[in-house]
Amino acid sequence: MTDILLRDPRAAPIQSELATIRASSVALLRVLNQILDLSKIEAGKMVMEVVTFSPPAMIREAADMMSPRLLEGGLELDLELEWPAGFLALGDSFRLRQIVLNFLDNAIKFSSAGTIDLELTARHEGERVLVRVAVTDRGPGIAADDLARLFEPFEQVASASVEGPRGTGLGLSISRELALRMGGTTGCESEVGVGSTFWIEVLLPIDTAAPPPRKATTPTDTDNAPFQGRRVLVAEDEPVNRLIVTTMLERLGCAVDAVTNGLAAVERARAG
Repeated sequence: MTDILLRDPRAAPIQSELATIRASSVALLRVLNQILDLSKIEAGKMVMEVVTFSPPAMIREAADMMSPRLLEGGLELDLELEWPAGFLALGDSFRLRQIVLNFLDNAIKFSSAGTIDLELTARHEGERVLVRVAVTDRGPGIAADDLARLFEPFEQVASASVEGPRGTGLGLSISRELALRMGGTTGCESEVGVGSTFWIEVLLPIDTAAPPPRKATTPTDTDNAPFQGRRVLVAEDEPVNRLIVTTMLERLGCAVDAVTNGLAAVERARAG
């Protein structure tokens, strides 16, 4: 809902407040997701999915997702992608991206200025490829005594450069557990006063039979054309969900008639 309001010109006077609400909501959702992930891991219920994916595309997606945070922190992201042309990998791209996002989140959190490096490299090993993703920051660095407990649940490393809440201390722990379930490893090299590098290495099969991924297209205003003037009947019993769906459809140019349940929808449809 805040995303809708942020795009509404009428809400311009309260854009800052809306942005704060959205940021807080995202942070809360992140905490809840981390707790759920940890619960699944501890219960042995975490299932890894195997799909065909492009590691470079996955890295770019992660970078795009973190671009608002980078902009807010006055930071730049330097991408270095080394990957065999036309090759796709087999693995859990969602969980691998989650690990990369955790590393980037950590780097942004402990960086006050400068550049963060995000590097993807690959090394052939038969019909598989050793994928390595590394995130390097120029933050305060981590003392050697703290490195040993860095990937433990609820552990946080104190830093004067971080103001306010630093999170749950679960991101790195979850990253390690996810990497282990992929058959991979994670680690960190750090030097106090210089910065830190967090990395994951995982051996993935190569799907050479799969067609190369299609290039993503940039949405344009013409993409909304099929919806212009359409009449849409929405049946949703939850008021908030009904409002959000109605607003989104109206922004696409639809004429929306919203009701609270399926029976009402049938009656409305019969009435024309």
